[in-house]
Amino acid sequence: MHSFEDALARGRLGDGSALRYLFDQHAGRVRGFIRSLGISDPDELVSDTFLKAFRSLDKFAGSDDQFRSWLFTI
Repeated sequence: MHSFEDALARGRLGDGSALRYLFDQHAGRVRGFIRSLGISDPDELVSDTFLKAFRSLDKFAGSDDQFRSWLFTI
């Protein structure tokens, strides 16, 4: 994957490697945020967050940083 924009466009088309790229780029920070809320095993919530995000990619518009912020609202 060459850029966030490319991954987002391809992810909207259901490209698994693009979705994996988006997950790999942001899951660590999402996991850390969930842990900061006192949840000791955040993996299920991380998965749920990305599942909801990937189902709504067509509604997202913005940059890589805005995508990360959007994930935190989910």
